[in-house]
Amino acid sequence: RFTSGEDEQDIGANGKAGSQPAKDTDAKSKGPVTVKKANSVESAAAENNKLCTYPGFGACGLSNLGNTCYMNSAVQCISYMPLLRSYLLSSQYKATGDLNKDNPLGTGGRLLEEFAELLRAMWSAKYGEKMPKSFRQKLGSINGQFSAGDQQDAQEFLNYLMDVLHEDSNKVRKKPYVEALEDDWIAQNNLPRIGDEAWRRFLRRNQSIMADVAMGQVLNTVTCPTCNHSSRNFDPFNLLSIPVPTSADVIFQVVVVRRATAANCPWTLNKPRKSDKKNQRFTRRSARPSSGPPSDSFVAEQYVVAMSRLADSSDLRQQIQKVSGIAGIRLKICRGEVLVVDGDAENESVCRTLTKIVPMTEKEGPCSQLAMKKAPNQEVIPPTVIVAFESTLKPRSMKTNNGSPESVDETDDEEDEPEPSQHKNLLPSPKEEKMMSRYLEVYGDEKECRVVDTDPFVLSKGMSRSLWPRNEKELKLGLRVDAKDKRGNWFQGSVVDIVEAASKEGKGKGKGESKREVVVHFDNFAKKWDETYTIDHFDEGKVQPLYSHATPRMKPADFYVHHRHTNPETDELAMFGQPFAAQCYSEWSGARAGAQILAQASRFLQYNSDWSSPIDLDDPTSMERENKANRLYEKIQTAISDLIDVLVDYDREYTRLALGLSTHSDQKSQPFRNPFFDATNICTVFSKKVNALLTKLPFEIVVTSMETAQGKKINVDPDEEAFPLSLVRTIGNFLNARQVIVLHWKEHPSDRQAAPILKDPVLYVPLPLEVDEAG
Repeated sequence: RFTSGEDEQDIGANGKAGSQPAKDTDAKSKGPVTVKKANSVESAAAENNKLCTYPGFGACGLSNLGNTCYMNSAVQCISYMPLLRSYLLSSQYKATGDLNKDNPLGTGGRLLEEFAELLRAMWSAKYGEKMPKSFRQKLGSINGQFSAGDQQDAQEFLNYLMDVLHEDSNKVRKKPYVEALEDDWIAQNNLPRIGDEAWRRFLRRNQSIMADVAMGQVLNTVTCPTCNHSSRNFDPFNLLSIPVPTSADVIFQVVVVRRATAANCPWTLNKPRKSDKKNQRFTRRSARPSSGPPSDSFVAEQYVVAMSRLADSSDLRQQIQKVSGIAGIRLKICRGEVLVVDGDAENESVCRTLTKIVPMTEKEGPCSQLAMKKAPNQEVIPPTVIVAFESTLKPRSMKTNNGSPESVDETDDEEDEPEPSQHKNLLPSPKEEKMMSRYLEVYGDEKECRVVDTDPFVLSKGMSRSLWPRNEKELKLGLRVDAKDKRGNWFQGSVVDIVEAASKEGKGKGKGESKREVVVHFDNFAKKWDETYTIDHFDEGKVQPLYSHATPRMKPADFYVHHRHTNPETDELAMFGQPFAAQCYSEWSGARAGAQILAQASRFLQYNSDWSSPIDLDDPTSMERENKANRLYEKIQTAISDLIDVLVDYDREYTRLALGLSTHSDQKSQPFRNPFFDATNICTVFSKKVNALLTKLPFEIVVTSMETAQGKKINVDPDEEAFPLSLVRTIGNFLNARQVIVLHWKEHPSDRQAAPILKDPVLYVPLPLEVDEAG
């Protein structure tokens, strides 16, 4: 009943069947009776083709014969051109005599007839899959480009096939010469008239089914850039390349977290000193409230940003700069994802969620890959959250050098061995002295940490030279040095410990005497790389004043601050809330860096009754609880403001004492040279004041490892330690790249009246988010 394509060709060529019908062994069977060749075990139909599941609809696939997917896709495209398909299936080209076997531009009608045979098999409703072997062989014999198994472009093959079908069915046997349209005639007529005439002249040489159903003409205009003369002409085409319409933009939900200043955190950073009778420390020029973002009076702002799918993170940064008004260089872009860390559905506290942030590189993308993907169990794709942190550093604008200190190059890389130091040239030059005096005038003033930040690079170099020891009794903790390690490399570091060691002299008077040694911890290195030096190394030049040989690190220390609390039910540590990025100048002391962290943490202490439990205005008890909660937060805000003042003031005083410029010191010293400075008294008074205020804070500042901060360790890291609010240790020397800062929030005071309104176990307050109406 059914025959394969090869059987049909055999019948047409020989006039008789090349196969014999098989006997029906089952009269009741309703299946098809296959026709087998005499010398074949299985039928060709069973070998090459599959039955059609949807008869009558041309649902016939073409098998890949080895990199022939380009050919199959082009054949399927032409197969679904109704008028052309009807023309070929009905063999109309034979009835009308359109088959042009003499056209040198065609194939003599061979490819057209072979293509028609392939379409008949595809639309016969017999096969669900067809192997176009015969068509492929004919095509390869005509054009050797398609005979091998190489990959080809589908569009190029489609263009070739349409040209061949056009020339094989072209009714014009002898093509006349047709002149092109003259420019003068084109200039005198309108476009429809020009188009009709151009098409009429085209049909004088081209009359085929393809010209009727698959060809058109496009207007081309060429203008001379010199004389501005324009030439218009219509050119025929059979293919037009058009873009596939897709979603052009990727939508991001951008949360911009601004640095804490006296403008957006007045409850802490604009609170006056105790001795000041003013209501606020700073007065803004414009007291008019902002109607909406962008504004520096807000802590966090939310925008909706649409980006091209091919854009990258640098383009996203520029767009955030445009909508927020913050310079792109001051933005740290991160991908954000809100995670539920407490599975209790009834738990609505701030500790239930954690915002996971992943920093983005400068050229990450494209944006289509940054967008959130729909999970199998999600009905709606969640918004892609981008968190942009403004740099927490606001460099102070100096009258000269634009806040960038001039560096004095004292290195000599050509010498293998440094010359022994004779403690000469430790006093600053007049230019350096003038520069340090200018920085001392503003360093630690009222604006420090609350409005602007000062880079102490120049002062740190001066302090290292001012405190440089002349003998081992003058060795001091916190002394900033350049030290040569065992491999002969120079690194900057700090003296972190002074130990008494027995003299290693084997002979003479010095045998067995006590000798002081200092332990130097290098910046950005772990403790295991610490090295020990004696005063002899100082005299031999193996330890030099700061930045005499080592390259200064002008880039600020960059780290993240995370929120953590102890789960009262499981007694385990749990991360929660919104982490934030913070920056500190590397030469800041631990005290000054701690003030910076406290200032930025104050953004999470703005108490607002809108997010707390409802208040019954008619219930005096409820109002009393609200007042107690307000007083509790105000007390904490005042403590943070006072602690910032203590940290900044004592850091300023310590700097002046180390440089021999303080008027409060009883020690005799000369300006910028104070090797016998003793910091015991100032550090003792400083520690008492700091410890008294730390007990009033709602959190503890600790330094821990990245694994603990990310929740990969359940227990406390054994290396975890309190943040060093120290006057003698710099933050750049203390922190390394694998450490992060954690605010470990304590349980709020057990106030029986205030507790009911504070539904959360900690005093953490989510950032007040201002939404951009345009977004």
